[in-house]
Amino acid sequence: MESTMATRAQRMPHRMTEPRGTPAAFASKSAICEEMVAVCAKAYGARLRAIVLAGSLARNEGTFIARDGCSVLLGDADVFLVFRDNAGVPAAAEVTSLGKSIEARLAERGIRGTIGVDAVSARYLQVLAPRILSYEIRQTSQVLWGDKNVLSLIPDFSPAEISREDAWRMLCNRMIEQLDFVNESAIDTERLNPALQYAVIKLYLDLATSYLLFAGAYEPTYRVREKRLRELAGLPSHGSQPFPLNPFSARVSECTEQKLSGELNGNWGSSSWQEAISYAIQLWRWEAVLLTSEPNEFSTAQLCQSMAKRLTNAQKLRGWFSVARRAGWWKSWRRWPGWARMSFQTSPRYGVYQAAILLAEQLCAVAQNGAGETVSAVDLQEFNRLLPVPAIPKDETKLSWTELAKAIVLNYQRFLTGTTT
Repeated sequence: MESTMATRAQRMPHRMTEPRGTPAAFASKSAICEEMVAVCAKAYGARLRAIVLAGSLARNEGTFIARDGCSVLLGDADVFLVFRDNAGVPAAAEVTSLGKSIEARLAERGIRGTIGVDAVSARYLQVLAPRILSYEIRQTSQVLWGDKNVLSLIPDFSPAEISREDAWRMLCNRMIEQLDFVNESAIDTERLNPALQYAVIKLYLDLATSYLLFAGAYEPTYRVREKRLRELAGLPSHGSQPFPLNPFSARVSECTEQKLSGELNGNWGSSSWQEAISYAIQLWRWEAVLLTSEPNEFSTAQLCQSMAKRLTNAQKLRGWFSVARRAGWWKSWRRWPGWARMSFQTSPRYGVYQAAILLAEQLCAVAQNGAGETVSAVDLQEFNRLLPVPAIPKDETKLSWTELAKAIVLNYQRFLTGTTT
């Protein structure tokens, strides 16, 4: 039966509108969807209720560039496999392997990109909380195969019901992702490499997302968000703002065009990265002040502590139990006393967030001040102690900021992704 379903799936036309990019981008998206359906339907057959394309590719906002004779997707192509009741959801490692299989088949067709596969139950969709991700899945995802009404299982809520803290968390996540691309040469160069430039573009777009949610003007697509931001920038300023909106809006418009066209500006250098991080830090502080009602004069470290105080004891403990489970209960027992002490102050998530924003703040200052400036070794050790699993420096007497940046990213990937704790 599964083989028959897979064959039928391969013949199914995909109901897609053509992206704003080139015909080659539309053909690449079509091929990605075909391979997703063929591989996933063959693997799980009647156990599946639906195959759902999510993210920017579903919104026709994916970015394809031509490189080495291939069509390359920047970012990920995200697909949800929704399983029938009582069918059982496969392990994460199994669906990750499935994504690799899809990538291999696409490579044979001259298309390169990362395929992110998530397996969920119908119950998972029914209990999604009002968050940016939940709203965008319901509003903009495409059902490629199966029950065309499956997305109606997600609770219907308005953008006004989305927690502002969710937008702040998203900003923190994007800033951590910057640390995965940045090294000494990257912040002291006349031209950013394409991977870092794309990451900077995505940072700007999500800065706009986060700001617009706080401003009550959030929209679920890049193009409409860019329009709403331009409209707000043209209005007289009322109340506090994180920064002047006109230059920020112009930069977001530029990034939106590059994201949707796939034509990256090859002239971006380290100053472009510094500007993006500066905007991110200013927005982070503005949002934290609004969330905590603390004075603007508070330091970033003080605002981090105030954000952590908003967490309940149950939330903090749940986060540390999640860390212990992911680290391996018995493999990590030596760290339990330290984690127990940290649970009185913060959660793993907010500890990682604090280390990331403080390091980003220091790196931005170093980049602006020029040669000869370094991040204080004392500060680095202090930031390192905020992590569930701190970095172990190669030089026992000195921790480098690149080692710390790598440790922040690894802690984020290992303990925070896929959770809300």
